[in-house]
Amino acid sequence: MPKQPSLFNSDLRYMLKSGPRERPVSRRYTLFGATVVAMIMLVATWLASRPDASIDQIDTSLIQHDPLRSQIAQVLDARKKAAGANSAAPVLTNSADPLSSSSVSTPYRESGSDVDLWPVMKELPKITISLSLDTKAIHVAQPPSVAKTTEYIPTQSVTSSTKPDWVEIDIRPGDSLTRIFSRLKLDPAVAISIAAHRKGQVLANLGTGPRLKIRLTDEQFVELEYEKNLKSLLHVKTIDNGWQFNTVNRPFEVIEHKVTGVITSSLFDSGLKAGLSQSLLHKLTSIFEWQIDFNTDIRSGDRFAVIYEEKFLEGKKIGTGPVLAATFILSGNPHHAIRHTDSTGIVRYFSPDGIGIEGKFLRSPVHNSRITSSYSLRRYHPILKTWRPHRGLDFLGRKGDSVQSTADGKVVFVGRKGDYGKTVIIKHGGKYQTLYAHLSKYGKTVRKGRWVQQGQIIGYVGSTGLSTSPHLHYELWLNGKRRNPLKLKLPRTASVHKNEKTEFLRKASAFSAELKRLVGA
Repeated sequence: MPKQPSLFNSDLRYMLKSGPRERPVSRRYTLFGATVVAMIMLVATWLASRPDASIDQIDTSLIQHDPLRSQIAQVLDARKKAAGANSAAPVLTNSADPLSSSSVSTPYRESGSDVDLWPVMKELPKITISLSLDTKAIHVAQPPSVAKTTEYIPTQSVTSSTKPDWVEIDIRPGDSLTRIFSRLKLDPAVAISIAAHRKGQVLANLGTGPRLKIRLTDEQFVELEYEKNLKSLLHVKTIDNGWQFNTVNRPFEVIEHKVTGVITSSLFDSGLKAGLSQSLLHKLTSIFEWQIDFNTDIRSGDRFAVIYEEKFLEGKKIGTGPVLAATFILSGNPHHAIRHTDSTGIVRYFSPDGIGIEGKFLRSPVHNSRITSSYSLRRYHPILKTWRPHRGLDFLGRKGDSVQSTADGKVVFVGRKGDYGKTVIIKHGGKYQTLYAHLSKYGKTVRKGRWVQQGQIIGYVGSTGLSTSPHLHYELWLNGKRRNPLKLKLPRTASVHKNEKTEFLRKASAFSAELKRLVGA
């Protein structure tokens, strides 16, 4: 080959075409590697500049130099030794790990030649950095999502208290045993099973208030007590094969209590001052409603005495029992009531001689007489010669025949009253009145405001007023309205049965003596 001229050797065009290519190629790859390294350094710098870079994050500045390789190797060796010493430990505390800036416990996983380091930032892009390090590769990538890191804590022995505990339940309106069990975090199925039992059906309808107690042991139901009423207590206890039910009847302690007083303004005011309750005062007015009108018959200075029962349970007063005996001295006239329960269980109040005081009315105010004119809303009047109502009964009689009061009561009117002529009106308690008209004259002791007894003579048959012949016109008023005495259903007058009268008279005699002593009679 001919030797090229020097111009060829010195011409730059020829040098570029025919010269060696190894040097330019090497420079090109060197420039590419420098660019990659620069990009890695930029990424590392960006990661380090993040505000949360110190939280569960690798310090990327250590990747720039060779010391990183030795540090990683040391850490891997230390973790292998730790894993061999305690292979069961699921968590390592990495406070001394140079790869972590946090002291929070960090789980790890080692598989073959790959080591996954956790944690890294959630925002870290998915990149892979491969470094030649003793034939091991380190991969830094975004780890899978982990809900929560649980730290291993050795189990400690806890001894729970086995001491039973009673819980008093305040039963709310609409409460059920199931709801109460749910509030106590007990199994509601237990409550359903108990209430469904034949002996536990009372627990299906719970009364409000602190009437239920539940006993727990280790937060489990053991037994309960339910106060059905003041006298009865239901006890339910857990046994091996179900429930044990037991009803306990608690006996009351009954004490006779005595109260006496003088009426100054009204019975209620004076009774409350003497120590009587409102319910007891209502009982008194109900007992004497056939004899006394407490709105009009009470006067200042009248006296009263009451003997009644008080009930105690476990030394605590729980209520007031029935009135055993009572008396009112109104304007000097005594009114007595003695309680008696007959053989059939019926309770009534009687006078000390055994005669009933409730609703006792005689059907006829004239002895051996007959009715000549009945109660009617349209009757022909023999004098006025017209049809008009006749709201009473006419009893045939002779002039001067005695007329008796049909019931105990207070005289509220004595005198002439228009067509009625000479008239007497008697009030019996707060509901009833009787009228006696056309009298020839009045009874000797009959005065307005005086008390009369059943059968007492209050006047005599006559023909005063608008009348054609001697007779008695009799009317019965109920709550201010005239009613038919023959058809009005009145409470039956009762007396103590002869078989019980001896015992009643003995009891009544003792009560009467005590009442007289209390009122000073």
